[in-house]
Amino acid sequence: MATADLPDEILKEILSLVMSVPDEDFLHGNHGDDFFAGSPFARYGKVSTSTLLLVCKGWLRVGTPLLYHTVVLRSTAQAQALELALAQTPQLGKFVRRLRLEGGFGDHVRGACVKCPNIEELVLLFDYEARDSTAGIRKALKQMNIKHLVLTPSYRRNARSLSVANKNSVELNTAVHEMLVRCKTLNTVTIYPPRAFRYFSNWDRVEEGLGNALRLAPSLQKLNVPINLTWKLFCPNWLPLASYNPHLKVICFDRPKTEDWQKLEPELPNRLLSLVWFKCETSDGDDIMLRPCPLARAPRKVQPMIWRRILDYFYCVDEADFNPFSRKPPSYQSTSNKYRFKVATLSRDFYRIAVESMRSTFVIDGSPALRKFEKSIRQNPHEYDELECLVFRRLYPESAVVQLSDDIFADHDFPSLRRVCGSVVAPGRMSSASLKNLLRKRGRFLVEISGFRVMGSGVLPAASFADLVNIHTFYWHSSVKINTRQYVPPPECFRSLRALWYTGVNSFIKLLEACELPSLRVLWISKVGESTKPFFEKHGSKLEELKIMDVSSDTSDVLDLCPNLMLLRLQSVGEKTTLDCKTSHQKLVKIYIDDGTISREWDPFFLSISRDNLPMLREIIVDSFDYPKTEQDIRKNAWVERAEALLEDGIRLIDRRGLHWVPRLELVTRLRR
Repeated sequence: MATADLPDEILKEILSLVMSVPDEDFLHGNHGDDFFAGSPFARYGKVSTSTLLLVCKGWLRVGTPLLYHTVVLRSTAQAQALELALAQTPQLGKFVRRLRLEGGFGDHVRGACVKCPNIEELVLLFDYEARDSTAGIRKALKQMNIKHLVLTPSYRRNARSLSVANKNSVELNTAVHEMLVRCKTLNTVTIYPPRAFRYFSNWDRVEEGLGNALRLAPSLQKLNVPINLTWKLFCPNWLPLASYNPHLKVICFDRPKTEDWQKLEPELPNRLLSLVWFKCETSDGDDIMLRPCPLARAPRKVQPMIWRRILDYFYCVDEADFNPFSRKPPSYQSTSNKYRFKVATLSRDFYRIAVESMRSTFVIDGSPALRKFEKSIRQNPHEYDELECLVFRRLYPESAVVQLSDDIFADHDFPSLRRVCGSVVAPGRMSSASLKNLLRKRGRFLVEISGFRVMGSGVLPAASFADLVNIHTFYWHSSVKINTRQYVPPPECFRSLRALWYTGVNSFIKLLEACELPSLRVLWISKVGESTKPFFEKHGSKLEELKIMDVSSDTSDVLDLCPNLMLLRLQSVGEKTTLDCKTSHQKLVKIYIDDGTISREWDPFFLSISRDNLPMLREIIVDSFDYPKTEQDIRKNAWVERAEALLEDGIRLIDRRGLHWVPRLELVTRLRR
């Protein structure tokens, strides 16, 4: 990119879009829903914006002030690095305008703040760990002349730590109160009320000191009290005291005025009531008539065609050209027939399209819907001649299963039916007789059978599956035995099968072992062992994705039997779970462990990972942990050590949020100048 002729003013506007820190992130407070979200700056895996300064000298010249404009410190190592950088290049300190401290970080904070005379906005915490020294911040506050101060509770979730007002927290709050009284440039203060603290008497002195300090602040004009809507509105103890500041003009609540505030009004002083300002509720009702109806100017014949394509995403189930066992399509996982009919009543066009779509895709979301479906099909057998997909939505609680009646497929042909699917987490039920009738009538045309557990303990002839020539997805979860004696399946049996879920008796896997299965790519199997080894010896080379759901399975031979495997899924990790292989596996790229339980076998499992055996492995996703967000938690977290060991081999360990670990700055021993 040639930037020689680009003025610095334009380049600054471009770089600021990437390098500037949004106000909502910088002023982020730990309150309400934010308590569970954590710090917005705990973003693992993000590329640092400082890399933009390496593009050219022009970008370095323009981008350096933007980089240092907002400084966020989350660890002692970061505070030390900033102190050393400003000691070597003091002129960088004049660019710092906003400073956010998410910890104490010792005396390094004072060393950095001495070089930053132009700080205008400062974000501090109310509470700190007992070993998190705040001496540096206290010394730095004596020299600051800021315009905006933000106070917020920390992001620690340990309620026990909040109940102890330790020495570091009390001393820092005292220093903040002294600065409020001293600083003549401070005109705005934002305080996220520490709701948890109001239940602990040892914080009373801190809140009383805060109220008196705000009352005596010489230039305070605006006080922001962001109280999230998820909490019932309350009046902090320090707020009435702060309202008596003669310079104060407004107290802003970041929420609309509601009934809970009206209940508080009789208890509050008139001075406070005269300063309070609430955010106005936004309503779109006034200008709704000014908005044109969607597609109002489109030709009359075009409108239903477009709406049909749009509503198909809502009413229809997508074709399973991806893994069908881990999908969550909203059309049958998170909607109900009641909501589907409600959308149909929006307009006549919607109703006509909805009726057509629901005739082709019918969702059974409970026993009443199943009874209604069976009753209507008996009264009018041709009503569902256009039915292509019969869906059983996942039910809550999962014990509330539904079961198809034995005669539903025996008495009715369903000439258009191609898919019978449900939730693999909470599968529906059908009898072996129903399955036999379904395969006999529609077997040659079916492309998917999933999310159904076949009930019973009888025996099915292997010839019942001979017509499944177009099936793409097949789910087998049953104790029903398959009679394979002296049976040779035809070459076209299961020829299109791409995804298979197998949990049950060995006779079914023996049937598939005898088939060719040229299209098989995905296999989810309950357990691997000696009984399944012949199947893997014949078909293992075709698999690209494999999931093993039994923790006790011995996985020592899996990688050798599946040389083309690219994704390995494990329900959890057990004593016999290993990634050792006799020959180097050249295709495995990702491992996904999706159980939410913590296993004791993690360390042996990770020790079995060798870069020599798995040269292409790039990611290991473990859906049972979150990376720590604070400096104190990092020291105590075993996943950090594992992640850093894997990163040395170029393997990323990803947590349940989809974030991978990025090595943190480390403290260095260096003499202070």
